[in-house]
Amino acid sequence: MRRFDFTSSSPWLGVSITAATMQALMTQCEAIQQIKLRHPLLIEWRLDYWPVGQLNQLETLQRANRYLRASFPNQPLLLTLRTRAEGGQLALKAEDYWQQLQFISAHLEADLLDVMPAQLPPNISRTTLWQLHSGSLVLSHHNLQHSTYTDSVAAMQRLLAWARPSDVVKLAVAVHNDQEMLSLLNATLQVSAHTPISLITMGMGEPGQVSRSVGSVFGSVLSFGAVGIASAPGQISLTKLDDLLIDHAEGGFNHETQS
Repeated sequence: MRRFDFTSSSPWLGVSITAATMQALMTQCEAIQQIKLRHPLLIEWRLDYWPVGQLNQLETLQRANRYLRASFPNQPLLLTLRTRAEGGQLALKAEDYWQQLQFISAHLEADLLDVMPAQLPPNISRTTLWQLHSGSLVLSHHNLQHSTYTDSVAAMQRLLAWARPSDVVKLAVAVHNDQEMLSLLNATLQVSAHTPISLITMGMGEPGQVSRSVGSVFGSVLSFGAVGIASAPGQISLTKLDDLLIDHAEGGFNHETQS
């Protein structure tokens, strides 16, 4: 049993491994290891960047999984399979997405697993989902279109309906101007004030970049930076984001994970 304490006045950084081969994964890990950071780091393995024909090649996946664990023994590991419907690399039907999540959870070791409830088959219940993974779930939604304050609040509330106390809710929305960015930040502030469940929010696109550095002031506990290929529009480099992050998070999240 390992405990990762995310409750801090300092927000967390996330970085996504977007490799398509084992060699590329090793290269990206080595580049991340060379960076000196002030903020604690979470590693996200974006499995949708892995070639679709190799997503069921268990030996290769487990080798990469072991390498990630050995490379970052003290950092929480998040597994993510993002579908194209929410900005990822793979076009998967709901049943195929659910089957892939089950395969990933059964055979790979991680502290957190990303799940997009909107992409699940309609017959999947909260109880079924909670049995999927022994660690925490990151219940995520990515709105690639216009989003208002009301839209963002509603989206977070829908995600919170799926969440246990140890889970995390993540909302990313496309931001086209300053007003939309402020709407997202205000929605984050409003929802975070009324739930003990931790939130991660961010604005995608260049106008939303400010939300990545000031999100902790409004209740977002983590912000993603890039090393190499960005995994979302408008993502800032990890080193620049480490400098820009405002250390003003009032809380955060606690969860225990098995290893």
